[in-house]
Amino acid sequence: MSNSTKGASKLASVLQNRMAAIATGKSGIVAERGEILKGGKLKLYSLPEFVLDQGDYSVCVTVYNTRALKTGDRVLVIWTIDNEPVVIDRMIEADAI
Repeated sequence: MSNSTKGASKLASVLQNRMAAIATGKSGIVAERGEILKGGKLKLYSLPEFVLDQGDYSVCVTVYNTRALKTGDRVLVIWTIDNEPVVIDRMIEADAI
């Protein structure tokens, strides 16, 4: 099995376990931080070794309409009841307010 196949298999296993925990209410995670990478990919800080492609997550329209997400943006992500990660807001440092 190639390294990329092993990585994809491991990611699928981790995501399946996380989604099962969330669906059964056994997860304490309500929201988590992430970062937008080059090509619109999403890295979740709780799973730093994996990245989600643009088609693997959604973005709230209000976030997109304010300013399109760009590489380096820190974001707040929630998991919906049907196990979809959704970027609900862009985060900035408090001293930038």
